Amino acid sequence: MSDNDATHDVARQHVREWQRQDRKILGIERLLVDEEGHVTPDLDGIADFSDASREQSHVAARRFLKMYGSDPHERFDFVAE
Repeated sequence: MSDNDATHDVARQHVREWQRQDRKILGIERLLVDEEGHVTPDLDGIADFSDASREQSHVAARRFLKMYGSDPHERFDFVAE
């Protein structure tokens, strides 16, 4: 599953829901959307949790999202089981 339209708040909700469902988060990518709708990947905002356990992936995803949230133009793309 991939979701590339998640605001920071929605991204945090996804992590909580996937933890509740015991679904592993394989990775997250931070994207920046400009005023014209152009999407630019943040190459410093990519996290790979594929080697982590399910529980570790939830903890790591929450930690990753804590680094962001102040930019209203950011979106997050997830890959989850």
